[in-house]
Amino acid sequence: MENEEKTIQPKAIQIFAKAPGELGVNVVKSPVKLTILSMLKDTDMEFDEIVKNTGKSKSTISVHLKSLREDGIVSYRFDANDHRKKIFFINSKFLGEVESGDEKELEERQAEFLVKNIMDVDNFKFSFLLFHTLRSNLIQEGIN
Repeated sequence: MENEEKTIQPKAIQIFAKAPGELGVNVVKSPVKLTILSMLKDTDMEFDEIVKNTGKSKSTISVHLKSLREDGIVSYRFDANDHRKKIFFINSKFLGEVESGDEKELEERQAEFLVKNIMDVDNFKFSFLLFHTLRSNLIQEGIN
């Protein structure tokens, strides 16, 4: 039996900036996504390397990478030697992390981020974000 690398799954919630031009942050809580991001933090990796190092199935990793790509956190490029292979890398600015279960600290960090990056810079951006946040919450409650 081969020696398989076992990755310790991070327990912190990680926060990444949205894509340029978009307001807000991406909060990553999934243990599989956090494991992928911790590996990509150190180096770019091929899909098969990620699968091998996580010990998860290809379909599981594919679903999580697709979600991370759609959120703008991760991107990929094709391998120069083999265009069938994708090399994944972190494409978003890492803003910080909060230990799981510490919701108060997460709320404080979100507030700090908003004050620092939105309220102090542009009142219109803040109003725009506030409106969309309220609207999203109302839609989630079934009020349209």
